[in-house]
Amino acid sequence: ADVMAKARASSPSRHSWSVLHLFILVLCSSYGAHGQLQMPQLDTRQVTNNLPIIEGQSSGGQSLICQESSSTDVLSLEWSFNGLPVPLSRVSVRVVDLPPPLYISSLNLTQRDGTWLEEDSGEYACTPTIPATNTRGPASVLNIVVEVRAQILNLTEPTDVELGNDLAVLCEARGSTPIAYTWTTSAGDIVRQVNSSITNDSFVIENASRNDTLGYTCSISNAF
Repeated sequence: ADVMAKARASSPSRHSWSVLHLFILVLCSSYGAHGQLQMPQLDTRQVTNNLPIIEGQSSGGQSLICQESSSTDVLSLEWSFNGLPVPLSRVSVRVVDLPPPLYISSLNLTQRDGTWLEEDSGEYACTPTIPATNTRGPASVLNIVVEVRAQILNLTEPTDVELGNDLAVLCEARGSTPIAYTWTTSAGDIVRQVNSSITNDSFVIENASRNDTLGYTCSISNAF
């Protein structure tokens, strides 16, 4: 941050004013006083420039980059995902010999077969530490959401119902909400349409009659 101060000096009131302006510029690096760590810089452009992230898309080559400088202590930049340490095999570190030295750590987001999965959604954090004193600074955090296209998991099988009874037909889905559900009959009639924030929906046949002896189809969609 830049801090600017102004001082003004003057002679007694019976004389003309004499003004002295003094500008003080204070330059602050990302590292505070000895042993006090500041929040590191987190470069998220490789992720945020490719939003939305959809399950099944390639994650190859995408990284999060964290950097921090220190003029007095050797630093370590530690990565975590949802509060758990990230395997070191996914992390690369280098030090740029500048005054003060700049520590740079890259987290490779490529996992498994190189595609995003829903379980990759969560909080990615980079925390600066001073190993010699076990001092930890505030973390820089990015929350990543992997969106999922709507898919039907299960639909109530054709079943018999006695005349006059009710029957609930359930459609179970998977995907990012909201999900739009459309129920149609084999006669082509739409009997129910709803946008839901949950991953299942049911259509109820009330007081069943012979006219309800039809096929029923559940169709779903979301924004992805």
